[in-house]
Amino acid sequence: MLLENLKLLVKAGSDALMETCGMPVDDVSINQVRQGQITFPGVAKLKFQNGTLESVRVGGDTMLCGHLAEHGPEGESKPGIQKLAETFLALVLDGMEGRYPRGGIENLDVGPRAVHTRGTRTFGVKFRTSIGQLFVLAEVPSRLEYEQAKGSEYLAGMLSTYLPSSWASRETIDSTGVIDSFLVLLRKVEGDINVEMVQETGGREERNGILIEQCSFGKVRALRVNLNLEHGPASLLNAGDRVCAFVGIADRAVEMELEYLGAEAYPVAGGGTLDTALFSLPGELRIGQRRRAFRIDLLNSLPVEVEAVDVNADVSVWFANSKGSSERSGQMIDLSFSGARIIGNPGEFVGEFPKGAMVRCRVYFPDEPSPVSVLGMVRRRDTKLVDRQTYQDEIGIEFAISPEADRDALEKIRQYVLKEQRSVLARRTQGAGAL
Repeated sequence: MLLENLKLLVKAGSDALMETCGMPVDDVSINQVRQGQITFPGVAKLKFQNGTLESVRVGGDTMLCGHLAEHGPEGESKPGIQKLAETFLALVLDGMEGRYPRGGIENLDVGPRAVHTRGTRTFGVKFRTSIGQLFVLAEVPSRLEYEQAKGSEYLAGMLSTYLPSSWASRETIDSTGVIDSFLVLLRKVEGDINVEMVQETGGREERNGILIEQCSFGKVRALRVNLNLEHGPASLLNAGDRVCAFVGIADRAVEMELEYLGAEAYPVAGGGTLDTALFSLPGELRIGQRRRAFRIDLLNSLPVEVEAVDVNADVSVWFANSKGSSERSGQMIDLSFSGARIIGNPGEFVGEFPKGAMVRCRVYFPDEPSPVSVLGMVRRRDTKLVDRQTYQDEIGIEFAISPEADRDALEKIRQYVLKEQRSVLARRTQGAGAL
């Protein structure tokens, strides 16, 4: 679904420029945009329903927008910018997968816009013409995310098809056949792969990618992952380097050790390519819990305020970042002795708190007269599609509580988790008795 949507966007952008003002595209580039806030040269925002894309932004540089403003389509009373947006919309709808997809122009307003981007699945496409550049920015959901937003049992079906029933209870899997099946599943669901690299300085660098395909690299079978490994003037990896890759499936974390083989540009459409890294196939899968401490889903979410203690904003690979460090409000939806998951509106958390940032959380427990304040580190952040039209931010916090300074806060959290566990067990016992 990822490649199909990227091909659709490239074709729609090229055809829209030709139909609107007769401008052939000289060059197309496709970029995976980093997570955070970027400045986008907006022209139009398009919204879709019942399709595999939720929204797409269209923008243009000064030269292109000026040309469209002065030279509208011949015989048309509409401005050239509006005609371009309408043509692009019609072309995307014509080729989009889904059940009777529909769409419209949510706004038409030329000028720079601050845009929140999810990262990993945020793609920017640039179309260079002799007059100027057209920009397209889209959030492309994975097949798994798309199916889950529809409320389907897609993941359960894929797991039963490709993995043995006992896979989740194993600590390791070294069967070549099962590993191959797992990789097929990972490619089909378009799951995230988190690649962790140890640097010469002893620090760790993480990049997220998507498995595109299994392929050959020379005489070796390889995994092709959509992953940009550029770091300043050099690559983060050299051929032969070993990395750890992590994949989250249901409530399990699958760890693989891979060898980096090299990088290749992968053709998509219209001359546009994706940056991809090639890795060896794993010889073993290590299965573990996604969390170090047992975590419960809260019966009722808890209001929480999150404030940065030390924020270092991400640097976008596409446009310059803007940053902020203000307090954000959200809802805590699960909790353990060692951490929590917090949700909020798109842009509420992901654009503000980078992975690894220290934050102060004020949690409003129902029986406490004042909020419980705890220090934590952002271990995970994402923006997820929760239904066909709605995204939400999620951040995973690992508490960094000093027993001496925050003993009272730690005890209140522990008691609340135990209280919630007792409540869940009581309901299960009552339900069993009713049967």
